[in-house]
Amino acid sequence: MLDRLRPRPRPRPRARSPPWAPTLPVATTSTRTPARCSSARWISDLSSRFGTSTVQTAFLVLQCVFSLAVADEVIKRSPAKSPVVQVPKRAAEEITAWSDERVSAAIDAHPELFRLLPIIGAACGLRQGELFGLALEDFDFEERVLRVHRQIKKLGSDHLYALPKNDRERVVPLPAWAAGAVKRHVSVYRPLVCSLPWEKLDGKPRTHNLLFRWTGDRHVRSRTHSEIVWKPALVQAGVIPLPDKDSRQRRRLHHLPQGGAAPAPPLLRERHAGRRRLSQRTRRASRPRRTRIHPPRLRPPDARLPRPRPQGHRTTACSVHARSLTEQGPEQ
Repeated sequence: MLDRLRPRPRPRPRARSPPWAPTLPVATTSTRTPARCSSARWISDLSSRFGTSTVQTAFLVLQCVFSLAVADEVIKRSPAKSPVVQVPKRAAEEITAWSDERVSAAIDAHPELFRLLPIIGAACGLRQGELFGLALEDFDFEERVLRVHRQIKKLGSDHLYALPKNDRERVVPLPAWAAGAVKRHVSVYRPLVCSLPWEKLDGKPRTHNLLFRWTGDRHVRSRTHSEIVWKPALVQAGVIPLPDKDSRQRRRLHHLPQGGAAPAPPLLRERHAGRRRLSQRTRRASRPRRTRIHPPRLRPPDARLPRPRPQGHRTTACSVHARSLTEQGPEQ
C-alpha cells in the first residue's frame, strides 16, 4: 500500500531522433545483398531527400555504428570504408558580404538593449554563442583587442559555459568605434554576474560578468533572441521577407510592430501574457459550468455546510464503533 502512495518519478522526455535514423542500413551476412551495396543505396536515397550536410552527418553516424560492430567482432570489416560507398561533397558556394548600408540598417533595427550585439558581431566576427558568453573582462581597451575565451552552449534543456568552436580560444582586434560602443553600453546597462557549469552539467561552476542580459537577470538564450530580436530586425531592415501565415492565420513574427523597431522583451512578455489571459477568460466564459469539473468553487456556500441527517437514517457499523469509542473516552 505504501508503495502505491509514494510519488513515482516522471519519465524523462525522449530526445527527437533525426529523420534518417529509422532507415539505417543493417549489415547482413547474405551474399545476395552485401552491406556495402545497402549503404550505397541508403546514401543515394538520402541524397534525393535531404541536403549534402545532412547526408554527411548521417554517414558519420553510420561509420561509428560499423566501427563499433567491428570492435565487438560482429562483422569482419566496415562496409562504410568500401570504395563503392561515396558520400556527396558540398559544392563551393560564393559568399557575398553585406554592404555597409545593410549592416547599419540591421544595427539600427535592434532595440537599444541589444544593439551592441550586431556591432561586435560585425566588428570582431564573433559567433552567436560567443557573443552571449562575452564578459567585460574579455576586453582590453589599452591594447584594443578582444579575447574570446568561452561561449554559452545549450546541452539538453540546460545551458553551460564551453570553449569556442573547435575548442580554440583566439584574440581579435577591437576597432575604436566598437570600443566606444562597448563603453557606452556598460555605462547604461550594468554587466550580469552569471554562474554556469563549465563544459558539463555537473562541471565546476564559473562566474563571469556577462555583457548582455535578458529579462529577469538571466543570460540570453539563442532561440528566444532569434525569434524576438534578431529576425524582426532583419525583417525591418529588409534582409528577409515577412513570413507567411500558417493554417491558423498567424505569423511567426507576430510581435513585430507595424513600421517600428522591435520592442523590449518586458513589453513583449506583458503583451503575450495579456493575450493569454484574455483567451483563457474567453474559453471559460463560453464553456458551460459543471459541478463535476469544479466542485469546490462553483458550489453555493450552503452546499459546503454539513447537512442534517434525514428521518430513518440507517446507522452503519463504522458509526456504531466510532460512537462507542467516544463514550468510552481516552484510555487510561
